[in-house]
Formats: sequence, structure tokens, C-alpha cells
Amino acid sequence: MKYPLYIILLFAVFWGSCKDPDDQPEPDTPGVGGPVITVTERSVSVVTASLCGASYDNVLRIATGEVLQMKIRFQSNSVLSQYKIDVHSNFDCHTHGRVVAASNPWKLSKTVDLAGTDTIITEDIPVPADASAGNYHFMIRLLDATGNEADFVEYNIIVLNPDDTEPPVIRITEPSRDSIAIAAGSVLHIESRITDNKSLDNGKYELTYTDANDREYKLEQKQFPAGTGVAYQLKTTYTIPAYAVKGSATFYVKAYDAVNNAGVQTFKVFIQ
Repeated sequence: MKYPLYIILLFAVFWGSCKDPDDQPEPDTPGVGGPVITVTERSVSVVTASLCGASYDNVLRIATGEVLQMKIRFQSNSVLSQYKIDVHSNFDCHTHGRVVAASNPWKLSKTVDLAGTDTIITEDIPVPADASAGNYHFMIRLLDATGNEADFVEYNIIVLNPDDTEPPVIRITEPSRDSIAIAAGSVLHIESRITDNKSLDNGKYELTYTDANDREYKLEQKQFPAGTGVAYQLKTTYTIPAYAVKGSATFYVKAYDAVNNAGVQTFKVFIQ
């Protein structure tokens, strides 16, 4: 099927990743016959879970090496054009400009042509056996032949490594209390003992904080040295900027093990 140039350009814009739901175009007949995606069956149950500091009710848990199967119905009052399935990591909670590396993140981008106005397909989507554990976004998109886009369907997927499902354990020893006060311009000492049930090798730790205005700052991110094994002593300092926002800030110590299981501990700092 050949499309006019303006439709091709619409497709190119549409297949971009992670769009804001508010950016969706109007369907050809709003609420009546515009393109619609309906997931009718899933091999994995949807659960509610806490991710990236918020609760989500669209979470799928699946182990590496398993197959996620979905039966999906696509409908429109115009001829259907294409659907796309996109899987990409959400290790950094989509904090743009801050990349959390992983040894082998799962990534999938699959586009399939459609015909007719109502069709049901079955997708078998294998999770790679060597995929890094962690959080992922799974998105289904649909276009009809007139360039109208359906409201996309989105899931948060938690990929687990069946050989190691336990995250690192973090014990903060400095500051010695859960909440302290410190003046802007002063040096904050941070010490933590990080342990894992198997290995921290090829893993990493990350220090961040969120100020009283809920703005996040990355302080430090480093790989664990080769041969770290199951324990690592983190010892570092951070100088609170003189211009730092006054008030309660939350500091995060995060650790990722060899298969990307993530552990986190926090402490509060009241910046004066």
C-alpha cells in the first residue's frame, strides 16, 4: 500500500518513543470509531507495585528466559495501517539526562503492517535469558491508514533473574542518624556498607538527593571495582552548595548487583 507524503511523515513522528498522552491526535470519530487497542488476554497477571517512588496498577512481573504472550485486538472505522511494540529500560525512571547503565538491557522495537478494520493478533514476546533485571516500559501503539493514532497501551514490566532475585542490602553508617541538620557550604560525610547474596561485580552504586523543591541531583555514580565480591565499603563526601535550597532534602544510596537487582536506602538532611 502506498501512502501520500504527509501520511509517511505522520508515521515517522508517531513511531517516536515515550510520548506524552496529552500529545495524542484526535481520532477520526472521537469516542465512536477511532483506532482502539484492546488487550484481551495476557500470560502474566497485572499487579500493583511501587516503582520510581510511585504506585502503578499496570505492572507485569516476569523472569528472564520466559515468554510474555498477549492477545491484542485492533479496531478502527478506517483501514488499519500498523502496530508497534516497544520495550525499553526504565532503570533511571526516565530522568532525562541521567543514564543508569546496565550490562545487557532488554530492548525491542517491532512494527507490523495490518489490514482491514478489526483484527486480533497473538504476540509471543520472549524475555532474553541474559537480560538485565530491573524495570522496563512496554508500549503498544496503533495507526490507521488516515494517520490517526490510538491511545497507546502501556505496562511497567519488572524483569527478574531467576538465579538471583535478591537486591543488595545497604546499611548507612554515616550519617549515624536517619535525619540530621547541616549548613549550606558544609561537608556531608557519607558511609555505607553494601552487601549482596551473590556478587556485586559488574554492578554499581549511585548517590542522589532531592531538595526541598523536589528537584533531583546526581552526586556520584561508579562501578564496583573488579573482584568486589559480596561486600563493599562506600566512603565519600559531598559539599552542600552554598546556593542549595534550604529545607528538608532526601539523600538516596542506591546499589545494583551483577544482574541489576537494585537496593536503596535513604536519609534526611535539613539544609540550613
